[in-house]
Amino acid sequence: MKCLEVKCGGSFALVKTKDKNDKIEMYVISNGEEHEDEHSDRHKRFGGKSELESMFKSFIYRPKVDASIVVSFACTIDASFLLFTAKKEVYSNDPTNQEAEGLTHFYQEDHPDKVLDDAGTKAKVWKFVTQEEYEEK
Repeated sequence: MKCLEVKCGGSFALVKTKDKNDKIEMYVISNGEEHEDEHSDRHKRFGGKSELESMFKSFIYRPKVDASIVVSFACTIDASFLLFTAKKEVYSNDPTNQEAEGLTHFYQEDHPDKVLDDAGTKAKVWKFVTQEEYEEK
């Protein structure tokens, strides 16, 4: 099993993996220090106990999600968030470069020509930079 991405919360980690058959799966790794009863908040971080399959005691769980369509995920100290795509094909968020892969940085800068008001306030334009371009600069 290969680890593709890891995000950590206060007492857990959310891990995206790929197995030898290229199957993508998500796992929750917990420190197991919280109580395993109906009053525990542990399972709420991942959608509730009915949404988790226990893989190893109270330490490793597999969320019941189609991990192949998870395009991004994040954790806070007490919660996890998954961003899914409706399609299995993922395109870049750069409208000028739909084939770009990996992390895309974006920012705004003043438009060279468009002015919004009489005070000379410039309109903004979005700029997109691939990870490779970012590292080069």
